[in-house]
Amino acid sequence: MINVIIITVIEVLAYTMLDVLNDPELGVGGMIFVTAFTLIIMYPFFLGLYRYGFRKQNLA
Repeated sequence: MINVIIITVIEVLAYTMLDVLNDPELGVGGMIFVTAFTLIIMYPFFLGLYRYGFRKQNLA
């Protein structure tokens, strides 16, 4: 399950970077801002994915 989390984070970062690189008006500061903002917005998704994948299993 950790592979899914890592791949998802890399995919979100790559998609954001490629999308920002296609807009030359943003510059480096804009690219950093958009990437940080995306990670902040996506944090609940990543946390939920992690908690779903590593929840404790009741064996009783």
